[in-house]
Amino acid sequence: MICLSNRCVDGRGLCPLNGNRVCDEPVSCPVGTDADCCATVEDGVCEETSDGGQCPDGTDWFDCGYCPPEWLDDGFCDEPDACPLNSDSVDCCAQVYDGVCDESSKGGECPDGTDSFDCGYCPESWISDGFCDEPDLCPEGTDADDCCIKPGDGVCDEVDMGGECTQGSDWYDCGYCPPQWLGDGFCDEIQVGGYCPHNTDSEDCCATWGDEVCEEPSEGGECPTGSDYFDCGYCVPQWVNDGICDEVGQGGPCPVGSDGEDCCATWRDGTCEEESMGGTCPDGSDWYDCEYCRAPWLEDGFCQETQAIWACPEGSDSSDCEP
Repeated sequence: MICLSNRCVDGRGLCPLNGNRVCDEPVSCPVGTDADCCATVEDGVCEETSDGGQCPDGTDWFDCGYCPPEWLDDGFCDEPDACPLNSDSVDCCAQVYDGVCDESSKGGECPDGTDSFDCGYCPESWISDGFCDEPDLCPEGTDADDCCIKPGDGVCDEVDMGGECTQGSDWYDCGYCPPQWLGDGFCDEIQVGGYCPHNTDSEDCCATWGDEVCEEPSEGGECPTGSDYFDCGYCVPQWVNDGICDEVGQGGPCPVGSDGEDCCATWRDGTCEEESMGGTCPDGSDWYDCEYCRAPWLEDGFCQETQAIWACPEGSDSSDCEP
């Protein structure tokens, strides 16, 4: 049995990722099995049962005016993107990235651990966790082990493979998934938004990726709908016509021809192909060549001016990329 909001139900067939505060349908879980997908987020209506709604408590926190308990006092300000204003006050005390250390031990008025960048360090929990947090989240030189590698370059930089970086820091290019992510009930492979190479988290990921065999129920398979979209020849519905080309030719995980309008433009060819600029492709589909950054990425606290294929051109996300 599984209990949600004081109601117990037969948990067989439900999504194993219930309660992770992310809607995992239809990629990682079958439609209708993830309680986290119940509420319509950020629509201004609290849909949790304790407030008269029909969704489990804890699934519509933004509209219900609070920040999840596990996000409070964790050293990261979740306002206003993930939590409503004034709901994460301790973590949001400091003025981050302004060059002034606001922590109390340095003469400021905010709790220690809330202004790590301006105070010149990287939070301990982010060091040697396999993710490079420099230079966007941590100052240069404060996350050395994780930033030794060049992820996604196809070269294994770990010492046991002839590189110079610590063991366990370059798992993607070295072709494996970190041991702690295996068998945890969550598929960590890139086709569902994870950080591990295809077919390296097989216990958690039902389908064998890229074997040209559709393993979803529509073709007689036994894997959840949405889990084998590449071999089944389609792109995940929520990624279609969202302004980002998700086909393999442009760095995405979808088969060629499955994300039509978004893949109209030829990226990074120096030619703006959007309709408002005289091209033939939908506006929002060729932002890099049109020299702007997509609105959802502006002032979100993360610098999007990187070398990644889905990044923004230099100077287009200045508010987030200023040191």
